[in-house]
Amino acid sequence: MRIDFNSTAAGQIGNENSAQAAGKTAQQKQAHLEDTASLSTDSVSISSLADQAMKAPEIRQEKVDALRQSIADETYKVNAGQVADAILGERR
Repeated sequence: MRIDFNSTAAGQIGNENSAQAAGKTAQQKQAHLEDTASLSTDSVSISSLADQAMKAPEIRQEKVDALRQSIADETYKVNAGQVADAILGERR
């Protein structure tokens, strides 16, 4: 009498693998249904604002020139109260 363990074991492994694969695809489908995202009109507005900000010059040269001129003319005055308020405002 001959017993062939390979044929029954291979059949069982094949059944287990196909059951696992079916379980995984069901989980993947369920996960796909649960993980959704949608973009609102706010995201379009934010994207537009970000584009505008990136196009703006990093240095506002007209402000720099005006400040240089007021320093050169000795008309630039530092308001200590405004400086203190600005410092405290950043800490809040």
